[in-house]
Amino acid sequence: MWSTNDGVISAAFGLARARSAEGDRVGAVRTLDEVPPTSRHFTTARLTSAVTLLSGRSTSEVTEEQIRDAARRVEALPPTEPRVLQIRALVLGGALDWLKDNKASTNHILGFPFTSHGLRLGVEASLRSLARVAPTQRHRYTLVDMANKVRPTSTF
Repeated sequence: MWSTNDGVISAAFGLARARSAEGDRVGAVRTLDEVPPTSRHFTTARLTSAVTLLSGRSTSEVTEEQIRDAARRVEALPPTEPRVLQIRALVLGGALDWLKDNKASTNHILGFPFTSHGLRLGVEASLRSLARVAPTQRHRYTLVDMANKVRPTSTF
């Protein structure tokens, strides 16, 4: 449906989901990139494309370029988008996991050095930002606990 009528935006999400399930993440992301900027679903398509690049895969299946692509997509989203904090934490956390088995270039990602220390600071900051807007006290405490666990160790 999407290839014949790009006015049916839900078809793009369905096609992307099917391609992703088949292991064609590049095709899934390409489909989501076809959602026009004038669509009210444009931001959701961008969020979904960032998640599609990284989620449900082992770190051996992810490349630094895919992590950086996901980060660029997050940076391009409007700052007023409430889900940006969640996807930002996902990208930084995915980068941190990836770095355990791989070497990265020295460039920053989402404003943090692409090092274990830098990414830990980024994940911690993202989780604390999420905690500030958490809907319940329990949720907030859980996010703060997670931030404390990922926080880089102090030299004091």
